[in-house]
Parts: sequence; C-alpha cells; structure tokens
Amino acid sequence: MSYPLRQLEARLQKVVTVISTEIEQDDPKLKGQYVHRDSSGDKFLWGPTPEMHKFHNVESVAEADHIMFLCPACFAKNGGAKGTHQVMVTFAGRNVPEPAGTHDANGQPSRWQNHRRRVA
Repeated sequence: MSYPLRQLEARLQKVVTVISTEIEQDDPKLKGQYVHRDSSGDKFLWGPTPEMHKFHNVESVAEADHIMFLCPACFAKNGGAKGTHQVMVTFAGRNVPEPAGTHDANGQPSRWQNHRRRVA
C-alpha cells in the first residue's frame, strides 16, 4: 500500500549548526562540557564539542537538506501515526555535517543520490 507524503506527515528540513562558546562551570558532573541554551536562556544540552545541529522546517526541496516522514510499513501495521517511527533521508550534495545526517549500519554517512535517467 502506498501513502501520500502529506499523510505520512513529511517535513522538509534544513540543518543548521549552532556553536557554543560557553563551558559548564557549576555542575561538577558536567564541568568542562559545552553548554547549549534554549530561546529562554535555560540550559538544555551539554556536549564534549561546541557544535550542535538543529533542524528547521523549510518549504522547498531546494532549501532542504533532508526529508522526515512516518515509516510507511509501520503506518500500515499500526493503522496510522500512533506508535509509528520516523524515517529521515539526507540528500547528497547538501552541506550537512557528517554527524547530523543519516548513517548506515557501519556508522558511515549515507546520503540519497538522485540518479536521474536521461532520455535522448
């Protein structure tokens, strides 16, 4: 069975790298980790590197780095969105940092290649 992407709640997204210069000083368990804050200024993420990747919805494929949608097989099995996981497909040729995109079973970056067939 096939489903339209709208029904699978598809979202085109752009990857944005955010860099923190703030290092945790207060919490002894997290001391030395880079701090990331939300829009209200509250700490919400700590990490060993200053980079964090955020995903923003965009309107066109030209702007997008990847697409996310509900798994069609699970959608059919579950009879809808409830309990259905999401699938992400990162596009090749976009400026997506290696840790932010999709990876194969060996942990290597995997990117969707558009192999158009040219008709003469």
